Amino acid sequence: MRPENREAGWYVRRIRRRTAIELGLCLVLVPRVVCAQTDAKRDRPREGDLLVAIDGTTPEPLKPDDVPPSGKLTMAWPLDPTDNTVRDGSRLNKVLLLRLDPESLDPVTRDRAAEGVVAYSAICTHAGCEVIVWQCALKARIISGGGFHPDNCR
Repeated sequence: MRPENREAGWYVRRIRRRTAIELGLCLVLVPRVVCAQTDAKRDRPREGDLLVAIDGTTPEPLKPDDVPPSGKLTMAWPLDPTDNTVRDGSRLNKVLLLRLDPESLDPVTRDRAAEGVVAYSAICTHAGCEVIVWQCALKARIISGGGFHPDNCR
């Protein structure tokens, strides 16, 4: 056998070995990735879900009276009422609850509010930051230290 053929054979064996290793890794890792995508805790909130407090020890559904007045935030996770799965597997599922004076709400929001309690995503669609404070006087969300008016951050 000529020297260049021996080198070519070595290269082919090396590629086959690498391909076998990559295929083996794929067979091991793919089921985990597929299972992670079908995890009920990662599902997005659905119509009919209830809300439970993030800091609660038991998944007890929140009532409008559980949300304090005066603009104090309550963070919540959606709860599937059929199987009591708390959808806390993704930060994108976090919900911000806020009690406002029903008279201060516009007619569309007032119709959707429960006794002045409104719910928003706790994740800003502007930059993906988490809402940390609500300033009632400004009606602005404070996100990662910067202020945004709700109309500019939908």
